[in-house]
Amino acid sequence: MPLQPSLLRSASKFFKFLAVSTGIAALIWLGWLGVGFFLVGSASQSHINANIPKEVDFDTAFRSALERRFCGLSKECRIEYELLRKGSTQSGTSYPKYYAWMRCFSENGLKMEGAVRLAAEDEVFIVREFISKSEIIESPEVLRSVFPAALVGDIQRRAISK
Repeated sequence: MPLQPSLLRSASKFFKFLAVSTGIAALIWLGWLGVGFFLVGSASQSHINANIPKEVDFDTAFRSALERRFCGLSKECRIEYELLRKGSTQSGTSYPKYYAWMRCFSENGLKMEGAVRLAAEDEVFIVREFISKSEIIESPEVLRSVFPAALVGDIQRRAISK
């Protein structure tokens, strides 16, 4: 039995309505999803910004943390460092982390060098981990528990060079 034209028109209107409604619902859902990602992203960024020193103070604060840890009260101590990655590494709600290759010099020359991890907490850097060049050469696997996998190769190359 052929379908009645009025039934076809009704079915066509229903499916158009369904398609439009579904499209609108999908757009609303995607909009809320986007807002959620924006809020999570901005919350994460505000957590980072609240903890790292201002850009103009960054080098001074970073160097000061290294000097406190490796120079103590010695006036004849000098620190050099190179960041291993531009910017911080943020994981969840933990403090932002920075990774560097550090050299400490005394009046007699190079005192120590190695890879260091610092956390930025309330605009102050705190040394959390240090693995010396000799430890890296002897047991390179220790790097994997402290440093991101993407940095391990670079750290190992620095340890065996020179």
